[in-house]
Amino acid sequence: MMPVFTMGCVWRAGALLLVSLAPLSLEAQSTETLAAPVQSASLPKWQIDAGGKMEFASSSIRKDVSGKLKTPNFPLSADDGLPPHDGTFSADFPLMVYIQFAYKLWLTPEETRILYANLPKWVVSDPYEIHAQAAVKPTKDQMRLMMQSLLAERFGLKVHFENRQLPVFVLTMIKPGKLGPRLRPHTNICDAFVAAKNGPGVFPPPCLDQALMTIPRPNRVKLTGTRNTTVAMIATYLPSIGELDRPVVDATGLPGRYDFSLEFTPESSLPEPSGPDAESDSQATTLYDALARQLGLQLRPAKAPRDVLVVDHVEWPTEN
Repeated sequence: MMPVFTMGCVWRAGALLLVSLAPLSLEAQSTETLAAPVQSASLPKWQIDAGGKMEFASSSIRKDVSGKLKTPNFPLSADDGLPPHDGTFSADFPLMVYIQFAYKLWLTPEETRILYANLPKWVVSDPYEIHAQAAVKPTKDQMRLMMQSLLAERFGLKVHFENRQLPVFVLTMIKPGKLGPRLRPHTNICDAFVAAKNGPGVFPPPCLDQALMTIPRPNRVKLTGTRNTTVAMIATYLPSIGELDRPVVDATGLPGRYDFSLEFTPESSLPEPSGPDAESDSQATTLYDALARQLGLQLRPAKAPRDVLVVDHVEWPTEN
């Protein structure tokens, strides 16, 4: 079976656009009501590091009515893996996908639902074929900045950030300083010998850095992981791969970069118990069990401040 790469740009219905992992405080954990939104003047760190405002040298946009699936020339994912090979951008998606790419968003299903429920339906349903060319070879984050400029110019997209107190899961270590067997400090060594020697902790086998890979296994089990990533980014992945209903905030305090793999059965794939004496599938490893046994991590519900990207205006694009 061929591996499935998590793209981070699945066509899902709606939600809040959460773009930064704000540090969790003890006060945030005990907050029971949502604070009034406060407009934020700060930008995400990745956007500042990428260099600020950038534009494509040329671009074309047209609505695609062919109904045919067209593969982008690189994944429009929220991770840093599989970056563009050159300055070319080519994709065919609804506007919602381009927004998530441009602002480096990895949304939970509930976040997606909330945002796009208040936007025109065509933002979610109508694919637009975009071809653009940068004057230089940009990084993936710089390509995002160019897409922000294109969306503002051609779709009239206007956005702002708000800081809100929201439900989250807090990711912490079960035992401070003790990593699980499948969470390892990153090394540049990755080959068949190392994989055979160290077992499933070396994943994915092709040694694709910073690109999340998911492989379906027998009995509804999901195997997922990546190399050369941060624990903060693992926290970002978890709502999507674990089908969680809220974002995850990294509070492990673990610095540096890691390789990890996680093998578990998603809750939606667990068989439903039937009958008065029915018991759950005790053989299945849940996400929470896998986090504890394989990574040495755990999730706790809390509330924390989050920067939220709000869409103020959007319109049908000018085509060319």
